[in-house]
Amino acid sequence: MKVFRPWGEWCTAAGLWLLMSMPAGAAVVGVRVMDAVTGKPVEDAAVCVGTPAEPGQFGAVRTGPDGRVQFADIPYAPLQVTVSRAGYRGVRERYPPADFDRVLQVRLHPGGLGPQCRASVRYVPPPARKPGLAVDILAGPTPVTHEVQLRIRVQGKATHYRISEDPDFRGAAWLPYTKAPVTFRLSPSRGDKTLYVQVRLQRKIGEGTVEIDSEVIRVPVHDTGS
Repeated sequence: MKVFRPWGEWCTAAGLWLLMSMPAGAAVVGVRVMDAVTGKPVEDAAVCVGTPAEPGQFGAVRTGPDGRVQFADIPYAPLQVTVSRAGYRGVRERYPPADFDRVLQVRLHPGGLGPQCRASVRYVPPPARKPGLAVDILAGPTPVTHEVQLRIRVQGKATHYRISEDPDFRGAAWLPYTKAPVTFRLSPSRGDKTLYVQVRLQRKIGEGTVEIDSEVIRVPVHDTGS
């Protein structure tokens, strides 16, 4: 998934945040707080999301062990994010408006002072949502070519998909997404196998390109081919 840094700086980071196409005024914003030196999550960091006039307008909570928090129903408007914690220099960044779910990555440097966020409540993750991606096996595998026919169904929008027998998708290219059935050739051996399927939504935001990846779906397949 694409992870946002301050306005004008775009960077990519892998993640399993759910792909959803959200209408304006209903986007979800996640914030991931990392130690700038060690790269590890920062627990108990105060995170305020709002505007310059009201820094905590959309919420103010403290991170858990994974350094993550999430805010729902964020309107289509520029955001101001303030993050602080004892032992670190506070950070305040602004981000462009967006009408889709996203994750903002904030790195804290050791030290003190800087902007401060006042938050006393620990973040509690919401209940897990249903997957936004489903895969149906329509036919196969075929005896000789080991090909299987799939249909990839997406809740929301997608522009690309990829399929692999490797959970890390090594060598698997992103292909244009289609609602029509697609064919995938399995490895030339018999037995139980697992396909890994993922979709991506790619969008233009100003001069940058944003990529939002779905969770990975595991699809069991029994190959009786020769």
